[in-house]
Amino acid sequence: MVIIGFAAGVFISFLFFKINLTPQSGESANIDFPSLPIPSPPRSCNETLYLSPSPIDQDFEIDVVHASSLTLNDFYRHYVATSTPVIIKGVVPKWKAYTDWNSAYLVNRIGKKFVFADVSSDNVFNFYGDKWILKNMTYKEFNTKCNNRAEKKKYYLAAQVIPELEGDVSLPQFATFLDPDVTLFWMGCGGQLTPIHNDPLENLMGIVQGEKEFLIFHPSERELIYPIQKPRSPVLSSQIDDFNAVDLESYPLYRKAHPIRFTLRAGEMLYLPSYWWHQVTSLGNNNIAVNYWFHPSSSLYSSLIESWDEKHLGAKGK
Repeated sequence: MVIIGFAAGVFISFLFFKINLTPQSGESANIDFPSLPIPSPPRSCNETLYLSPSPIDQDFEIDVVHASSLTLNDFYRHYVATSTPVIIKGVVPKWKAYTDWNSAYLVNRIGKKFVFADVSSDNVFNFYGDKWILKNMTYKEFNTKCNNRAEKKKYYLAAQVIPELEGDVSLPQFATFLDPDVTLFWMGCGGQLTPIHNDPLENLMGIVQGEKEFLIFHPSERELIYPIQKPRSPVLSSQIDDFNAVDLESYPLYRKAHPIRFTLRAGEMLYLPSYWWHQVTSLGNNNIAVNYWFHPSSSLYSSLIESWDEKHLGAKGK
């Protein structure tokens, strides 16, 4: 628990260092961030769960369920307590965001609001790295730049706290037992790539517009994807640059990995447990997502350990 608490603490502190900056009116400028303390490689509170051989095999498929049939107890027992991702239908289409959010609506609601836009020359957004650049601008200015195909640089609103829009989304009933941390908005114009990394928080992400292509790995496969600590990063990433064409001579352990690929479409929600490795590519000309981050309590993790041991280890876990 000490390790997970430290890693999560550093990550959350950095996250709020970013999102609690107050964008000011005036000319856009690069934002310079101080160096961050580097945490130890993150582990779960239970070494059995994250350091033993992965329970994932080549036949693993993510469950797709409808919210109408997903009780709080089922969500906890089958997914949270077993650290198992799941795609959930029937939540996002009920949001006002799903029916009302378009360019005109958003510009009208938050057009004059100053935001921090992540900027990239190649549409790869390696957050927290030494090439991470933010620019201070109004949402209207971001919207114009993002949709301008002649614009050489690529713009992405990532991990934004926008209180004015929070009333247009709502947390599903089955997840109300989780300890909410923050609600974040992600807005881009397609093609944005967030390289592989993991986060110390539980994640529920709903797609409002467009699609996101996910590549994920079980937390225990950390060594198989060659983790590395990038400059100023509170989370681990990978030495492997291209997961579509992995050089197995340079990274032979990757042969043992079990990559899971799927596309999350508009109207769908993904539950991604903490510390699952994930790479995300945004698809579609307009791509909007909302995610809730949760910081489970120690009692929740204690139940997770017992449930996972019982399911995957049987007598060996006792």
